[in-house]
Amino acid sequence: MSKLPLEKHFRFVFLLFYIILGCVVAYFFFAKLFGWFLPFLLAVLFAWMAEPLVKFLEKKVRFPRKLASIVSILVVISLIVLILYLVGKRLVTEISSLAEYMPYLMDRFPDAFNTIEEKLDLLNHYANNFGVDMALEHLIGNALENLSGILTSLTTAAGSFAYKAVKQLPSFFISIIVCLIATYFMSSDKEKILRFINRQITDKWQKRVKEIKGYLTSAFFKYVKAQLILMTITFGELLIAFVIIGIKSPFILAIVVAIVDMLPILGTGTVLIPWALCSVLLSNYALAFELIVIYVICLIVRQIMEPKIVSGQIGIHPLLTLFALYIGLKLLGIFGMLLGVVVLILIINLHHSGAIKLWK
Repeated sequence: MSKLPLEKHFRFVFLLFYIILGCVVAYFFFAKLFGWFLPFLLAVLFAWMAEPLVKFLEKKVRFPRKLASIVSILVVISLIVLILYLVGKRLVTEISSLAEYMPYLMDRFPDAFNTIEEKLDLLNHYANNFGVDMALEHLIGNALENLSGILTSLTTAAGSFAYKAVKQLPSFFISIIVCLIATYFMSSDKEKILRFINRQITDKWQKRVKEIKGYLTSAFFKYVKAQLILMTITFGELLIAFVIIGIKSPFILAIVVAIVDMLPILGTGTVLIPWALCSVLLSNYALAFELIVIYVICLIVRQIMEPKIVSGQIGIHPLLTLFALYIGLKLLGIFGMLLGVVVLILIINLHHSGAIKLWK
């Protein structure tokens, strides 16, 4: 083997080592230290969002950089607060509507338990005919005991969460203040910060670092865009379906299920399947059937659309995208799915730029 191909292979091995090391460091960062650095990460995001307006005010209105940063940050934060307010207002309306429906559900609980008891008696009757009554009683007893344990755990967890939330309020407000101050400094002193970072990097690596930064930024935002498109599609399907079948508070339920669907391990079935089973126990077979149909449709649409949409956004074949999603999920869980696609895009772009050569 000639010297040049050997150097290329060594370069690829070192690059792969650094990528894997970066993935491990990123995983431990997000798992252990993410909360500590969150105000500063949000500050970077807000400063980036404000930058176009800062440049406009600097060049067109002739504002000083610091004043332009203050005005731009106030505009960006105000828009974010307005959006959160509108979404929150809608959620409160939906939750209030759902709360009005709760007395009806509470009135139905006795009937529901009677129905469940009748079904268990019927099941026990059939089990006696086959000589498996003891096993069935043991199974039902364990199921009810587990259900009671789950309800107790949920109640305890809810109380603990509320206590911790109240306890963390001072820390939360401090984090907001730190985030706003950091956003201002990152925006107003952007050029100073970038010059300092560039001085730490040799001329040889500056161009390559800029290329890698561009690849990673592009990959991240394109993948997030793809996931938001998928979430919007799922939300639209669920909202239309819930309205058609007459579900109370369709908007908030569609949002909740769509958010759960973004988590690959869970998916829409985490909500729709237990909901359908409860409907069966309540003898509402029509609703159970409708929920199962909705689940199947959402599942099929997501399985078909996810590789195509993700690959369409990032310019990679759906098979490679599916491979990266699966390997990332197996290695690092849900976070690994995002990281797997980003690493794949980085490797492909480095190959196309000539930094490494992996295939013809």
